[in-house]
Amino acid sequence: MDPVATSRPSAGATYEAPVDGHRPDVSGMPGPVGRWIDRFWRLRARAQRGRIGRTVWKVAVSVLGLLIIVAGIVLLPLPGPGWLIIFGGLGIWATEFAWAGRLLEWTKLKVRAVTGSMLRWPRWVKGVLIVICLAAIYPLWLAYQWVKDWLL
Repeated sequence: MDPVATSRPSAGATYEAPVDGHRPDVSGMPGPVGRWIDRFWRLRARAQRGRIGRTVWKVAVSVLGLLIIVAGIVLLPLPGPGWLIIFGGLGIWATEFAWAGRLLEWTKLKVRAVTGSMLRWPRWVKGVLIVICLAAIYPLWLAYQWVKDWLL
């Protein structure tokens, strides 16, 4: 029996592991996004029919999710969407692993709590934080300009 189909979320978690044959309704999704999601779930259902297909699918999802998460970790110190890419890799893992789905749900709750509390901050606090961020970025920009001129 497939462990994903039989696993149960921990107490208080709202995530349910994917079950064979379960596909989200993508009828309201725009154009290519809905088609890609539909193709993914059809391919997953086809792979889940046999024991070897299930194993190959699980390995492929594990490797793909790991590669995307590693790419996100590499991008964390660089300018770019490092955290977004990490959450995308975690979302790929969540299609097969209940623990990844629970972690993703926990992360969503924490991000919503933090952003909700930040919205209630006074404007002057937000302004001070923006000035601090700009003051931290300016030396990096100057260093980039110096290195760019030096190398070219």
